[in-house]
Amino acid sequence: MARKAGAAWARGNGTIMFYGPHLPGLVWGEGVSNGVYQPTMWLNQNGVRFMNEGINNFAEIGSAIRDVKRLFVIQTEADIDRITAEDGLNGYSGQGGSESPGGVYKDKLMQVIEDGNDYIFIADTLDELAEKTGLPADKLKESAERYTELFQMGVDEDFQKNAVYLSSMAEGPYYAFECFDGFFTTVGGVQIDENIMALDEDGNVIEGLYVGGCDTGALCGDIYDFTSAPGEQSSWAVCSGRMVAKHVAAKKGLM
Repeated sequence: MARKAGAAWARGNGTIMFYGPHLPGLVWGEGVSNGVYQPTMWLNQNGVRFMNEGINNFAEIGSAIRDVKRLFVIQTEADIDRITAEDGLNGYSGQGGSESPGGVYKDKLMQVIEDGNDYIFIADTLDELAEKTGLPADKLKESAERYTELFQMGVDEDFQKNAVYLSSMAEGPYYAFECFDGFFTTVGGVQIDENIMALDEDGNVIEGLYVGGCDTGALCGDIYDFTSAPGEQSSWAVCSGRMVAKHVAAKKGLM
């Protein structure tokens, strides 16, 4: 709408705040979603671990999983029991949201499976899991063996994940959740002046058009400051709105 009115894009016109992993069919932040999100063994399309699954910031994780073509969160039934009993692995908070996995994850997950979900694969053996998911069987088994070795050692030598999140992958049943990234918000866009008014391509003010909040161009750089978001973005929405109100009031002689 602003562009149709002649507003210019800011230099570096925006970025996206990603999150993940997300299993299609679930609601973000509820018990099953937070249970699937847990830092168990995560594999890419080649059946290989690629990151520290225990990074406790969903936006950083979302940015990381953008780099893989397919993402599988792998859990054994023992993992599922433990997540349910411990309210997340060793109390891991997950995405946050409306419901923790404690006491509800396993039962609700079984209901999701019963209802049908094309992105959940269950197998008694790793070979069977490879066949169902399309992952290379040799790499899947190699990753599982290495993960079990790290658990037995009590240290993640490969990605330095906190050892309290490690577990044995030696015995099934195995559950593979094919997950994807999502996004919370876009940030950036229209060029503005110090009064939050939109500017055209020549840097001239477009009278009557104010652009604040997430649509403000050049507020962030090439990546959103996700270590303190989304509160930081919310505060800017409030602040820019206040600045607009003050500017309009001053122009009308009300201040």
